[in-house]
Amino acid sequence: MQTIVLADVPATLWRNGGGLTRLLASGRIGRPVGQPHLESFDWRISLADIAADGPFSCFPGVDRHALLLGAGAVELSGPSGGACALPLQPISFPGEAQLHAQRLPGSLQPRLLNLMVRRSVLRGELRVIERACRVDDAVAWALLPLAGRWRVRGAAEIAAGQAVCAGDASPLQAEPLEPESKAVLARIHCV
Repeated sequence: MQTIVLADVPATLWRNGGGLTRLLASGRIGRPVGQPHLESFDWRISLADIAADGPFSCFPGVDRHALLLGAGAVELSGPSGGACALPLQPISFPGEAQLHAQRLPGSLQPRLLNLMVRRSVLRGELRVIERACRVDDAVAWALLPLAGRWRVRGAAEIAAGQAVCAGDASPLQAEPLEPESKAVLARIHCV
């Protein structure tokens, strides 16, 4: 289990140059958890800052889940369909989809929480939580507070601007410490 200060995570320029990624955690099934893997992964959790309208990178064989943090909206469109990322509403799409991202008015530099999973071995989900939760069946998970403080068993208290990630199938037990507490839970589990 690792506690991460989001501001300390280095940014990497996207392959297509249209934004920045901050890799929070990643892993491979059957391998010890170590340093995050940029390209070789079975699961990956990151923050993405969209600096310009343009194409999304393709990741064949990967299911992508995204959640817009903050205000604004991002329209994803392409020949095979699309989706609109609205604040705190998870969306999912196949990684091989050829999508173009367009920031809608009022969305200067939107930030997405991204979860990518290799669909041949894993499934993933993003959800916003406001109550205590327990996860026992995950290969990996991350909890990213949006408001208030949270207590995570086995880690220090965390708040907005931090995250706790585990990639070793350890259980998650988390509870909000304030009435306005809200967080995003990323859960990765086997097929």
